[in-house]
Order: sequence, then C-alpha cells, then structure tokens
Amino acid sequence: MAPIDMACAATDDAFSGMLDGLGTGDVLIYRTRDLGARFNSCVLRSRWSHVGLVVKMPREAAAPMYQKDYAASMSTGGREELHVFEACPRRGVALFPLEPRLARTIGSIKWLAVRKLTYGRPTFMSSAKTS
Repeated sequence: MAPIDMACAATDDAFSGMLDGLGTGDVLIYRTRDLGARFNSCVLRSRWSHVGLVVKMPREAAAPMYQKDYAASMSTGGREELHVFEACPRRGVALFPLEPRLARTIGSIKWLAVRKLTYGRPTFMSSAKTS
C-alpha cells in the first residue's frame, strides 16, 4: 500500500494548511465518528471510513454538477477551484465544493489523510471542440 503523505486530527492547525496544497488527483481519506462509519470500518477491517477524489477546476465549470443543497456553497481563501468527488448514500457519486463539504462534516471527522498524486496532473479542457 502506498504511504500516506499527510495526516492530522481534524482539530489540528495543520488541517487548513493541508487543504491549501491539494490538487487534481489527490485522494482524501478520512475516518468519522458516526455509527455508519464505525460499522464500515469494522466490516472492511480498515481504519478509514470515507474517501474522496480532489478535482481542481473553475467553479463555473463545477457548480452545475453540485448537489442542490450545495448549489450556493463556495469555498474561500483561494480554494474556490477545489472540489471533491465522493460516494454518498442516496446520492451516488457526487461532486461537492471541497471546503463546504468538509465544513458540514468537520464535527464528525476524527482523522483526515491525503495521498498526493505523484506524477503529472491532468488538465481540464473547456468545452471547445476539436476537429
């Protein structure tokens, strides 16, 4: 298994700094305190209960893909282009603005870890057609 690049308790000062260094292809791995997460960890024999894939793209391109309850949400502090794909109950795989998504669950996140992409990052193309 590949090593974890960074990990911290959700209350650490490093939590905010960890988010600043994220880019497309980075993987967020976290463990929450809720009962469902504990059940998943127990059944899967894993210390982690959730995973998300970071995507960096303009907010204007990502916002139409947000879930309705996140449509007006915005990240701040230069993180407006950071989003996360996450599999969720009753939603399937969905795209969320990263900071607002984590803010809604910060009270239940026990540990957060990041696995950084270690080779070239993909770039997202606009809707321009190629011939």
